[in-house]
Amino acid sequence: MRLFLVLLILGLVAALRVGAAQFEVTTLADGPDAAPGDGNCATSGGDCSLRAAVEESNALSGFDTVALAAGVHAVVAPAAPDEDDGGQIEIAGDIEIIGAGAERTFIDGGGTAAMFTVLPGMRLRVVALTMRNGDSGARPVVENRGDLLFDRIGYTGNGGGRYDGSIVSYGYLAIRDSVFEGNRGDLIETLSGGVFLDRVVMRGNAGTVYSDGGAVSILRSEISNNRGGVWGCISVVDSVIRDNAGMGIACPGGGVVVIGSVISGNAGAGINSDGSVRVVDSTISGNGWLPSPPAALPSGLGAVGNGGIIAIGKVTVQRSTIEGNIGYGINVEIAADLENTTVVGNDVGIYVGEELSRVDSSTITGNAEIGLWVDDEARLVVRNSIVAGNAADCSGVVELGGFNIVGSDGCDSSPTETDRVGVDPLLGPLQDNGGPTQTMAPLDGSPALDGGAEGEAGVCPALDQRGVLRPQGSGCDAGAVERLTACGDGVLDVGEACDDGNLAAGDCCSPTCRFSEVLFGDCDGNGRVTVSDLVLAVGFATQRRIPIDCRAADRDGDLSIGIAELIAAVRNALDGVQLECPAP
Repeated sequence: MRLFLVLLILGLVAALRVGAAQFEVTTLADGPDAAPGDGNCATSGGDCSLRAAVEESNALSGFDTVALAAGVHAVVAPAAPDEDDGGQIEIAGDIEIIGAGAERTFIDGGGTAAMFTVLPGMRLRVVALTMRNGDSGARPVVENRGDLLFDRIGYTGNGGGRYDGSIVSYGYLAIRDSVFEGNRGDLIETLSGGVFLDRVVMRGNAGTVYSDGGAVSILRSEISNNRGGVWGCISVVDSVIRDNAGMGIACPGGGVVVIGSVISGNAGAGINSDGSVRVVDSTISGNGWLPSPPAALPSGLGAVGNGGIIAIGKVTVQRSTIEGNIGYGINVEIAADLENTTVVGNDVGIYVGEELSRVDSSTITGNAEIGLWVDDEARLVVRNSIVAGNAADCSGVVELGGFNIVGSDGCDSSPTETDRVGVDPLLGPLQDNGGPTQTMAPLDGSPALDGGAEGEAGVCPALDQRGVLRPQGSGCDAGAVERLTACGDGVLDVGEACDDGNLAAGDCCSPTCRFSEVLFGDCDGNGRVTVSDLVLAVGFATQRRIPIDCRAADRDGDLSIGIAELIAAVRNALDGVQLECPAP
């Protein structure tokens, strides 16, 4: 059976390659093929140009390959370009165009020509080159009505002419390991199909992604310092959307999902959605520093406001930090559910407008105006949480459902026998306490320690905001952080192989044996920081790359590694810090 499967696969591969041709481009000049379909790539001058190779491939069957050597390959517009002819090269077959590297091979439109049009049902793969200076004024630089893949490309200095998008896609568009920088107009306009980005950097462009019907997924990418963020209802995983001069994400209908990501420093709202929003293991911080988004941004959003998350539909936030947003941390017209979340340093922490909302095992503190603001038509139930240290802890009726610490009695609610009102929670600063986001841990003597719900009470989640198991003591700690008990206390804690109460170096429990779920600087995840880990981290720092394969060295979660983070990783290596210590 195994031999049969191997032969079957080889046969399928061979069948796919039947009719496939390879063309070596021999000239940097633009020019059409003299006789498309004769199997010979040649212009009237006898050379094989990029355009001639594609035209010859269009006349053949199979998935053909066009190889471009290093150099600047020109695409030239007609003398009088119009709406139907901006000089673009038409893709009427399945073609792979491969360069010698994005830093060595260039396709250049000279500021007057479009580049490619992919016809319906056709496939184009562009690999290892840079596309630059495309702009016909009549056509988008790239128009896709089929399947288009960009792999390890650069895209710079391109415009969209009278089109909103430099790349207009009606089909499926995938981009991976690529950099889009210094382009005019929105980079991508998707009207149907979908857009998938993986390890893509979009930096210093006029706009990024505009979706008017196509699904957008962003994975392990950075969208920063653009005139606008992402317009569309999208999913974002392990990515950064920051410092854009408009909203970070604007969703006019549908929903937004953000997992393991950072949405920070955007001029408008970090997330503005007319639909639902779900945020997990993420940081939404420092957004909303302009009183209103720039007028150049698309109109049509019903959700109005500034800050971290502005939404009409339901907002669900788990194990995340909403911090330092100007305006609202969260402003939702319908309802919000928060669990294991820290909301700190915003003007208003949370505003809820209509239906039943819940805040469980979360920390709401340090907000400049109001911690929790409840509209007259809404209902908000708070359990096992800390609501203290805000200018006003509550506005409106907040129902205290037990095991809370509330700094003042301004919540206009009748506390239960397990709620404590007028109590200082004794919290530490917002900082790295382990896990993917910054948190505020309870200090020694905090009433939050073991003062929350027990497991059977139904409001003590299995994990805290960092991913640490709850409870660590006799009860769940109130708020978003479950404090780990000390190494050397004679108690076997989560992550410890043993604990004999002896802090002597080399024992199972020692000052260099940590039981955090992530060891800072440990790129390969083997529980210790080695020379190879440090070399990898330095490489990411000096090359200014996104540390996807070394996230354990990215202390602040901004998908970059700085000097302070390198020093911290080196210190762990020199101190011999380990995640797990062998039993004595």
